Amino acid sequence: RGGRVLMALADKGFQHLLAAARCSAGVKAGRYMYEVRLVETRAVEPAHGEPKPRQSCVLGFSTADSSLFIGDGDQSVGFDLDGFCVADGSWSQRKVFNGLSASNEVYGVLLNVDPSSPNRDTFSLYCDGKRVCKPQRLPEGMKGKALFPTVNYRSVTLTVNFGPAAFA
Repeated sequence: RGGRVLMALADKGFQHLLAAARCSAGVKAGRYMYEVRLVETRAVEPAHGEPKPRQSCVLGFSTADSSLFIGDGDQSVGFDLDGFCVADGSWSQRKVFNGLSASNEVYGVLLNVDPSSPNRDTFSLYCDGKRVCKPQRLPEGMKGKALFPTVNYRSVTLTVNFGPAAFA
C-alpha cells in the first residue's frame, strides 16, 4: 500500500551502473520521513574479465538542482549500505551505524527542519522505528531549500514509501 518497487537493470553491462530516484515533492518545513525496505540483494555474475559489480544503496535527501547521485557535490546528504554518512560532498571517515541489511527491516530517513525542535536542520536514520545513529547536521548550503527524498541503488531491489501511511 503506497509502496513502490525500485529495481535497477542488471543485464548487458547495466549491472555496473548506479540507478537513482528522486521524489517530485520537496520539504522546506517541519519533519518528514520516508521508508525503504531492502527486498533482495542480487549477486550479479560479471562477464568474462569484468570486475564483479558491488551492491549499493544510499538513502537521503537532495536539492532540486543537485545531481541525482547522493554525495556528488555539496547539495545532498545520506546514509549508505555500509553504515557511512555523506554531507557537504564528503563521506564520514567512520561508520555512523552498523549498515543496512536485506532482512525485511524497514529503514526510515527523517528530515527535521522544524525550527522549534532541538534537532532542527538534521537528518537521521531509523530501523524498524528505532534511531540507529545520532542526528546528522545539514550543510549550511542546504538549509532553507526544498529537500527531496533521494535513493541511489545497484544490484538491490527496494520498496519505497513516500506517502503518509507507514509500511504494514
